[in-house]
Amino acid sequence: MKDAPDQTECRLLPSRPIRPLLTLLALALAVPLQATPARADANISAGNWGVYTGGRDGVYPAYQHAKGKRKKILAKAALQPRAAWLTHATPLDKVEDYFKEYIDNTRHGDPDKLVQMTIFREFPRTEAHRNIPLTEQEQADYRTWIDRAAKAIGNTRALILLEPDMPENAPEAGKSKGLQVADPAVRLGLVRYAAQRLSALPRTTVYLDAGAADWIDVARMVPVLQAAGIEYARGIFVGATHRTSVGADAVFAGKVIDALAAVGHPGKRAVLDTSDNGRPYTTRQFKRKHPRGNYNDPFVCRSKREKRCQTIGVPPTTDVTASRPALKLKPKQAAALATYVDAFLWIGRPWIGGNGTAFSAKRTAQAVRTSPFL
Repeated sequence: MKDAPDQTECRLLPSRPIRPLLTLLALALAVPLQATPARADANISAGNWGVYTGGRDGVYPAYQHAKGKRKKILAKAALQPRAAWLTHATPLDKVEDYFKEYIDNTRHGDPDKLVQMTIFREFPRTEAHRNIPLTEQEQADYRTWIDRAAKAIGNTRALILLEPDMPENAPEAGKSKGLQVADPAVRLGLVRYAAQRLSALPRTTVYLDAGAADWIDVARMVPVLQAAGIEYARGIFVGATHRTSVGADAVFAGKVIDALAAVGHPGKRAVLDTSDNGRPYTTRQFKRKHPRGNYNDPFVCRSKREKRCQTIGVPPTTDVTASRPALKLKPKQAAALATYVDAFLWIGRPWIGGNGTAFSAKRTAQAVRTSPFL
């Protein structure tokens, strides 16, 4: 994730060279797929949202085994709908079983429960190796993985958040040559395959990652979304790997959606991640306060008064305007929220430390206790 201007500085930059963007788009669009535009009536709000009670992310088991006051604290996270991450860690021969287990442990026998899932699969050797091109076998494995996931999802009422950190594929997204994605057109072609394959399922709604208000600017993000198959998706998700504010992300999402409409993709919508931005901050603000800190493994707030630290934000909901007073939105931000945003979702993982490697019940409880919204 690249350090970028503060939230208020995100805007179209027409002076930026467009040749790399056009090349990226042309190469990714060369993937042969049958066009199946996203259903205009896709609706994630009808009916109930399921809550995952399995052991994959650690949250529910920690609540289940806790007692007394700690159990009440952990319940505020464990009993909320959230989108667990499904990644390359699931081998090809286990994909169908994994997805079926996840679905069963989220809808609990009710076929009308919405199952939320985040698919993070375009970096099979971890994101740190994004400067190494994918082999032909890795590309084939990605498509097979998606095919098997689609088979398992079937008629499930599902909301899929496709490929967090997809903005890494934008030109100049890395800080240096060594950190740039080696083959963005190839990877975006694979995401495009996934968007088309998954959105074709009868009760599945897909959103693609559009970054955050403090990251990739609109001019570079739109061609990435086009290459990744935005025509198959209901829209975009914003803020999943950053801790930017709801107001800033709503405005940024609106700009991306308007820009998509201008290039032939009207009517797109957005969902915002509110799992870890109870005390929002930008990459620059974090680095100023914690010059030796790791943005990808941030500090959890020590109190409700501390700022520029990670804590849980607004609970998941489609009633996005209900939290407006608590969020203290500016008029422009409130208007963007009401105009473009379908829902607040918990996509990030404030309960995971070590840059996404280790669940911590202690960290989870602290993130709950310091949240201004729980």
